[in-house]
Amino acid sequence: MVSGAAHSGGNGPVSASPWDAVHHFVPAVYPSDGVGGHVLRSRDAQRRRGRRSEVFVESSHPATSHLTRPWGEYEARRGPGRVVNVYHMATGSPLADFVAARPEPMILHHHNLTPLELLAPWDPDIIPDLAEARRQLENLAGRVDIGVGVSEFNRLELEKLGYSPTAVAPVMIDARLSGHHRGHGRSHPGPPTMLFVGRVAPNKAQHDLIKVVAAARRSSDPAVRNLRLRLVGQDSFPRYRRSLDRLTRSLGVAGAVSFAGTVDDEALAREYTEADVFVCLSRHEGFAMPLLEAMAAGLPVVALDAGAVPETTGGAALVLPRSSPDLVATAVGRVLSDRHLARRMIEAGRNRLTALGPDAAESAFEKVLSRLAGETTDGPPTAVTAGSSP
Repeated sequence: MVSGAAHSGGNGPVSASPWDAVHHFVPAVYPSDGVGGHVLRSRDAQRRRGRRSEVFVESSHPATSHLTRPWGEYEARRGPGRVVNVYHMATGSPLADFVAARPEPMILHHHNLTPLELLAPWDPDIIPDLAEARRQLENLAGRVDIGVGVSEFNRLELEKLGYSPTAVAPVMIDARLSGHHRGHGRSHPGPPTMLFVGRVAPNKAQHDLIKVVAAARRSSDPAVRNLRLRLVGQDSFPRYRRSLDRLTRSLGVAGAVSFAGTVDDEALAREYTEADVFVCLSRHEGFAMPLLEAMAAGLPVVALDAGAVPETTGGAALVLPRSSPDLVATAVGRVLSDRHLARRMIEAGRNRLTALGPDAAESAFEKVLSRLAGETTDGPPTAVTAGSSP
């Protein structure tokens, strides 16, 4: 959620770390984009600490262009004093090579790169871009001063690629996420609703969610016999989306599965409020912001043990070892029918949001900056974290 996330810095405390400016680089900032929202909130955190901070982009989006600067303006806006540049890695971009060629110290903040094999079969044209992103991530290992993962899962990937030193500084979530919770219970009439939020793409495995609906409808469990699935997110792979439509028809669940497409913040909040359980069967996640959005909405979460999902949920979700439709349908039925379990999961979600709140993320990144300045040199790479799981 980018809109409303950024605000003017104000006069905050000046950090003890001797950096005069911390500038951020990202290929683009899109509305309702997790990486873009993090970058803008990180910029604002630096400004509150009395530092200069700008977000430089390769391409401007009309909805966010007033919040960013074209990368060609960097030299004019760099400013005096000690400057560090932060490149946010989530896709390939000439911007990465530009930052790497600069003389300033460089931090790489690794958000996620989806493995090529999960996407290429559905869109061969994407192969060059994915390969270039992977090449950049590998080649930057010798240039970056500190490699930072948004999760331990991502930090380990950097370490395997030769980054040293490394650290963890999680995504800076929107403070609004922890501000509103609804109690568990039916908030709407009709069949129970299973929700997933994420772009419609093969790595997000919406096809497995559709199979769960079919399994639920065959089940003897009355809690899931009329289960419906709501899918929110941009259609990123037309061939994959068409295959999902065919799958719903072949399984006889077309009437139980609906695609909302891209929605604004208000509509997204409504989707969370009107759902009964959030289910994520994604095959690869570097952090997974929608899991936290679901917790903030007071939804119990069922998720596949993949990527950084167990780390992000921190014990607050029902994490499954595989995405078997019958297994997932059984887990969803248990959450829907056991109110005591659902209440415990919701409370654990609140605690997890506190542990991953903006203050914790900001503190973790400040430790990275201090370490870069040579103020802290002791401790293993994993010492720079946002706190333990609840």
